[in-house]
Amino acid sequence: MNKITLIGLTSITLSMGLKLKELGLSDLEITGSCNDNSRLNLAKKIGSIDKSTRNLKEAVENSKIIVIDSDMNETIELIEAISEVIDKDTIITDTGIMKQPIVKYLNENINREVQFIPGRPLIKDDITDIKNYNSKIFKDINYCLFPNKNTDPSSLKLLIDLIENLEAKPLFMDINEYDSYAAAMSILPIIMSSAFVTATTNKESWREMFNIATSEFEISSRYASRDPKSNLDYSLANTEAITNWIDELIKELYTYRNLILEKNDILLDAFIKSWEERSKWETNSPNFEEHIEFPSATETMTSLFVGGKLAQKYREFMESDKKKRKGWEKLK
Repeated sequence: MNKITLIGLTSITLSMGLKLKELGLSDLEITGSCNDNSRLNLAKKIGSIDKSTRNLKEAVENSKIIVIDSDMNETIELIEAISEVIDKDTIITDTGIMKQPIVKYLNENINREVQFIPGRPLIKDDITDIKNYNSKIFKDINYCLFPNKNTDPSSLKLLIDLIENLEAKPLFMDINEYDSYAAAMSILPIIMSSAFVTATTNKESWREMFNIATSEFEISSRYASRDPKSNLDYSLANTEAITNWIDELIKELYTYRNLILEKNDILLDAFIKSWEERSKWETNSPNFEEHIEFPSATETMTSLFVGGKLAQKYREFMESDKKKRKGWEKLK
């Protein structure tokens, strides 16, 4: 019997368990473990796991692969705890944001050989709520893996097989390069969200603004609602990279500030550019190979869009804009 253990039952691990169970493998057993009975019960109810336990030793015993989805420091504590009881061939992987701090700590503090292969599924969907579990979230996404010179090839092959069974695509990256990019893509939004909340709520006018805060405030402040200790740990995980990205953001904010003060036409170009880049990401149409000159606000946007998905999104945008304008005309 091949046993996989999921530690920390979140939308990611629940989705992972669901997808693996859908394969109908008779020789696969999935055990789930966390310290929250409601999550254990949910995992059993939806069929994401076969067995549940709060006992960490029982959870990892005889496991071939252990997947940890938890905060960075808790992941370190969990690996320390289970390293004394697992087989030397057991593979440990994680799904967290930052990697180098975990690897550095383990190298310096754990003497026993552990097959830890950091991992990170690059999921675009919003799955912050545990109820957002979905066996299809891994389909065609990149799943980062960070083996090192001591990684056992057979262990890596087994983990790759797991990822491919999820219908994800293994992506190998340098761990330091990844952490630098993760500082921008995952940590900077946390800091932006927190700064937005403090900037608006620290004012006396917050008493009045409180009553008109709607979905825009909810979306922009969402990451500030995460565990403050976890946000602190991630913010300090790679201070050089994170502060560099903060500096870049400050420069960009000042550019927008000055364009607004000047009522400069280039401001529209900036908004169009950001709309375009966001749309490229959303439609998976990066178009990196072609250099596109960015047009002025008076030029047509049509030449910007290369690729069916992006063109379709542009058409939808323009059609929506036409409908709005028709509505406005009726009010004249």
